[in-house]
Amino acid sequence: MTDCFDYRSGLIGAAVDGRMLRGEMTEHEEDGSDVRHLLALFAFTPGNESLFVLSRADDSNPEYGYDSFWSTERISSDISDCPNIPNWRGSAAGSQLGADLESAGRSRFDGANFDFNSAVIQAASYPMLDQVAELLREHEDWAIMLEGHTDNIGTDAFNKDLSSRRAAAVQTYLVSKGVTAGRLPALGFGFDRPVAPNDTQGGRTLTRRVEIVKM
Repeated sequence: MTDCFDYRSGLIGAAVDGRMLRGEMTEHEEDGSDVRHLLALFAFTPGNESLFVLSRADDSNPEYGYDSFWSTERISSDISDCPNIPNWRGSAAGSQLGADLESAGRSRFDGANFDFNSAVIQAASYPMLDQVAELLREHEDWAIMLEGHTDNIGTDAFNKDLSSRRAAAVQTYLVSKGVTAGRLPALGFGFDRPVAPNDTQGGRTLTRRVEIVKM
C-alpha cells in the first residue's frame, strides 16, 4: 500500500490480514511528543479510497474491546505527498531500519515483497531496498547477515529452499547497488523461527519475512 491518509499525525506498525491491517499506532502532537499508544484495526474500502479504524489504548482492559472509531479519505496516491512527512519515499525506510539496527540489532524488510512461492522480488520493493543499500554503503563497518523466513504452509524442505532463495535475492539486489558482497551472508530458516502463530492469516503474514541482522 502506497497511499496517503491524513488524520492527525503519528506512526503505524501493522501486518496485513486480507483487506485489514492489525497493529499498533502512536499518536503525536504537532511538536512531535507522544500522545498515546493504541492497538488498532485498519480497514480499507475497495480501491483504498477510504480508511476506517477501530482502536483502543494498549494499556486498557482487553475485555472492553475497541472503544474508538475514526475514518478518513485518501488525499494522495503518492506517499511522498503526505503532510508532515517530507521526502517519505526517499528516506523513511532507511532511517527506520538504521534505528532498529542500532537499538535492537535486527530489523525486518517491511515492503520487500516477492511473487507467490517465488524468490522474484516485486518491482514495488526496489525503492525501499535502494534505501537499505544506501544505508549499508554509509556504514561499511557494520557486519550484517540476511535471514529468510517463511510460514508453515508447504513442506520443510520447500520452505527452507524458498527462504534461502529469497534472502539470496535480496543479497543480489543490494550487491547490484554497490554493497560489498562479502558483507552480506544470506541464510534461510524456513518456518523454524516464527514470530507469530501460523494458524491465522495475520500470523503467517508476520512470519513471512526477510530480516537484516547486525552481528
